[in-house]
Amino acid sequence: MPGIFILGFFAVLAPVLDRLGWPPAMALFIIIGLVLVTVELGILLYQGKKLSGKITLKDVVLFREPLPKKQYFWFGLILFAWLMLILIVVFTPIDNFISERLFFWLPDWFFTAKFIENIGQYPQSVILVTAILGTLFNGIAGPVVEELYFRGFLLPRISRYGK
Repeated sequence: MPGIFILGFFAVLAPVLDRLGWPPAMALFIIIGLVLVTVELGILLYQGKKLSGKITLKDVVLFREPLPKKQYFWFGLILFAWLMLILIVVFTPIDNFISERLFFWLPDWFFTAKFIENIGQYPQSVILVTAILGTLFNGIAGPVVEELYFRGFLLPRISRYGK
């Protein structure tokens, strides 16, 4: 459900920002902050209120056992290496193939990769604001709320369905 909201708002906001001279990637970052964080956190807080009568995440977000600190380092390093391999070797050719053959009918602003290709057309101030919002919403707030929502809320509840 949150993905549908994100896509809908992106389809409305990105062309507007594009016409105003702002990168469509900015729309994605704004939507992550306003829609993804709000919707997913709202669902969690609503569930907390429903369960305990208070606005809380305590009884809603499960699976809270921390990993040993060493594992954070090694998992982070391994996952980063895996990500780079996937992005460079697998994702780029597949992404290009899919966008050129299946989604050729979508406008350029729909593909955030075009922001990187066309970064020179934007003033430095626009790039700076986009980078700051991207870091805050796509790099910090979005992932934290996603982890709470998926690992802490949805994952414990799907175990009842078995393997």
